[in-house]
Amino acid sequence: MSTRIQQQRQGYYEKHKEKRKAEMKEYNAKARYGITRAEYDQLFIDTPMCELCKVRPSQVLDHDHDTKEIRGVLCHSCNTGIGKLGDTVEGLEAAIRYIKGEEV
Repeated sequence: MSTRIQQQRQGYYEKHKEKRKAEMKEYNAKARYGITRAEYDQLFIDTPMCELCKVRPSQVLDHDHDTKEIRGVLCHSCNTGIGKLGDTVEGLEAAIRYIKGEEV
């Protein structure tokens, strides 16, 4: 690709940066979760604190990776913790048994 075309393309992206950012946010909300960006933003307005720990601000939309069904709004730590336990009830139950000192 020629330098001139690259410069034109870069100029376009810089000129329309905010518009493209908004378009990508709208696209990602629809592609990942099947909702509009306005619906996505409203979830965080309605649930400002993590639904699991209730201590930290909500930062991520927790969802089932297979069905894309939204489960709730969590902080990064809680969402990561669930993921590291396999994103399954069995993983969470094994962790509970471990914490209780029971056989896992």
